[in-house]
Amino acid sequence: MKDVAILTKYYKNYNYGGMLQGYALHKIIGDLGYTCDIISYDVGCNKNPVYGSLLEQCRQYGFLSAVEKISEKAVGKCKVFIKDILNARRKLFDKFEAEAGTDTRYYDDTCLDELDSEYKVFVSGSDQVWNPNAVRALYLQGFVKGRERKISYAASIGRDSFSDIEADRMIPFLKDFGHIGVREETAKKILEKYIEDPVTVVLDPTMLVSKEAWSEVAADRLVEERYALYYAFSDCLEVRKRTVAFCRKHGLKMVMIPYAKQEFNINDNVGNCIRLENVGPREFLSAIKNADFVFTDSFHGAVFSIIFNRQFAVFERNKSGHVSMNSRLYDLLDTFVLRERLVRFTENMKLRLKAIDYNEVNSILKERQNASLGFLKDSIRSGIGSMGDV
Repeated sequence: MKDVAILTKYYKNYNYGGMLQGYALHKIIGDLGYTCDIISYDVGCNKNPVYGSLLEQCRQYGFLSAVEKISEKAVGKCKVFIKDILNARRKLFDKFEAEAGTDTRYYDDTCLDELDSEYKVFVSGSDQVWNPNAVRALYLQGFVKGRERKISYAASIGRDSFSDIEADRMIPFLKDFGHIGVREETAKKILEKYIEDPVTVVLDPTMLVSKEAWSEVAADRLVEERYALYYAFSDCLEVRKRTVAFCRKHGLKMVMIPYAKQEFNINDNVGNCIRLENVGPREFLSAIKNADFVFTDSFHGAVFSIIFNRQFAVFERNKSGHVSMNSRLYDLLDTFVLRERLVRFTENMKLRLKAIDYNEVNSILKERQNASLGFLKDSIRSGIGSMGDV
């Protein structure tokens, strides 16, 4: 029986932040001296226990937002136009995943019960494993016997609140966790409405790995010129215009990673800039590490900007009621007293370019690293201890 099973969105997850957070948690738990695996589980092949159909998912947004999202998805499905780019990227992701040595045999919802006898404790997280639109049975740990063995680390809900149906279908499972660590203060406030046990806010696992260690993982420099990196999930041409103007003013090349969602986006072909197409996890790290400035609306885009001590600005994503993706960005910036790096659409997107004092930021990071590692160590120790002599 191995010590720890990590339950997260990692297996065949062609998302930079998703894969790197799984890699980081696996590394940290291994460095603590425990045997550890990331369970191979395909999100796309297993049912969402909260929203079982596309129609149910769309109802939460309202009619106009649902139409917008469906239209966006329809465009994104036109992957035939970028087939070669996506295939090259996936090879880089698969290579990274294989080299990390984290995989297990494949599990799905029909055989999760087998896991209970194969690992001593289970860690759900990090990433948006408790987002009602992304949750799966694996992350809720209903198959695990004994609440002390159930741990969440930096689990993200990815929104401001639960609807009644979301709470009804998820909270009974979450109440049975012996140790709950969430990634955002907003998630803590949501869960404390339903759960009496302590809820602890901890760092994303990528922030437990040192800048030096991440530099060793990163690929060599990709662009020789000085540049600003644009990496975003929102499709806002106004943001692009402001970024181009900034680059022109400061004598920087504009570099972007197109098709950030690994989906087709027609506007990613618009404008004069350097497009980094052949980008896997290592190249993603390199692009941020070597940038003079980073523009992003991505949580992990901001995280790695902080880790590598880059100057950066964060753009809000379009809001849509309780499913807004901005809360995790707000909480991250507030943690490091960096809310001034946020650019709001309502403020005509003014860029606040006062240099970040990374002495203060790194001091906060060190303090939070110690507290987060303490939570993880204590939770695993308690969970394994509850197994007795097994």
